[in-house]
Amino acid sequence: LTDSRNAGMDMSHVLKLKNTRSGSYISITDTDGDLFVGLTDMNIADEMTVDYFKSKQDILDGARAMVLSPCVAADVIGHLGRHFGDKPIFLDVVSKRYVPRLSDYLGMFHTVKANLPEAEQLTGITIDDDEGLVRAANMVLEQGAQCMVISLGAEGVFYKDRAGQMLRKRTKAVTHMINATGAGDALASLVGEHRLESL
Repeated sequence: LTDSRNAGMDMSHVLKLKNTRSGSYISITDTDGDLFVGLTDMNIADEMTVDYFKSKQDILDGARAMVLSPCVAADVIGHLGRHFGDKPIFLDVVSKRYVPRLSDYLGMFHTVKANLPEAEQLTGITIDDDEGLVRAANMVLEQGAQCMVISLGAEGVFYKDRAGQMLRKRTKAVTHMINATGAGDALASLVGEHRLESL
């Protein structure tokens, strides 16, 4: 918390608990620097209940937008979507593990960002070409989302929105990847900032 405060972040509303573990993530990468195995413990997110978010109503009311990770419980996702639907909510799917929590709420999100395996599980569509990307994005947009972003690792990124804009951008070749951990998080941040500026 101290490092975050020193970097200029307001940490005054962070939920602090005793006698429990902070969330943790360990990644094991392959020889190409890409994720091979990821281990996570986000059980602490269960403490972020609907009542907790109700206690932060005034703060959340003043937000221009929200960024949501579905590691919180499904009832929390529903609560946030219903009570803050007047502002854009950006969803980073984060993990295939959380997809079942999202099926009833896709229409509540302005922008949905997923990697390829997450997008396949989210939509039930096998994506092995650009046509599959379009079909998967359309399924999410038909649920009510405004934008869909699918990260494709070394193959780049795919974007589609309800206004009909579509982009398939391949990344420049990387000669030596040391570690790809956090690349999806960086993309989600970039997408959120860009969309917020355009609203």
